[in-house]
Amino acid sequence: MCMGYVNSVPRELDEAARIDGCGFFRIYWNIILPMLKPVMATIAILSFRQGWNEYIMPMVFTMTNPKLRPLTVGVNLLKNAGDGAAAWNIMFAGATIAIIPILIVFCCFSRFFMGGLTAGAVKG
Repeated sequence: MCMGYVNSVPRELDEAARIDGCGFFRIYWNIILPMLKPVMATIAILSFRQGWNEYIMPMVFTMTNPKLRPLTVGVNLLKNAGDGAAAWNIMFAGATIAIIPILIVFCCFSRFFMGGLTAGAVKG
């Protein structure tokens, strides 16, 4: 995703900055990096969501120490917290609370998200 976006950045910007006397690092810092904000925000949202929703690896690594369980594992374990039957209402309440950090991150980066997904995907 990032490579397609970087390849879509016009070379004329680099050339114009070099003519104006900018070096390599200044071109990167002042021109290329600000243009990468949409794709970096998109990668940040997708990476955070993937890490937040991870279930199997944290469950395996915290089998011996239940105090270290992350929220996603704890929410799934709430399902069996009832009187022998599955307590779906408790699990869904925990899942609703677990969604809040993802919503906060998405609200912070949403203005960049769609631009980062669509930019660099179409040639022409």
